[in-house]
Amino acid sequence: MPRFLLLSTAILTLAGCVGGGVRTTVSAAQEVPGDDAGAACHAAVASAVGRSGNDVLIYDRRAAGDGVEVRATAAGENGPWRCLVGADGTVTSVAPL
Repeated sequence: MPRFLLLSTAILTLAGCVGGGVRTTVSAAQEVPGDDAGAACHAAVASAVGRSGNDVLIYDRRAAGDGVEVRATAAGENGPWRCLVGADGTVTSVAPL
């Protein structure tokens, strides 16, 4: 009987490891900026850190005055980056946070 309980516990434990949940991973290569401000910041951060666009991920956009504040992460950097993009699509500021 104890052997059956041990075997049942092991099977149920392992069953939770196989297909039990869905894990979604988003890589920078999958992320495509959806607007002009995102694309401008994406390029500006890539240039500032000396990396390819595949190493930059845009994760937040919000209105900021007459333009847009865009936040991004870059592979190998210690923290996020912030861009201010004017209404005309020009990056007015790009800097680490």
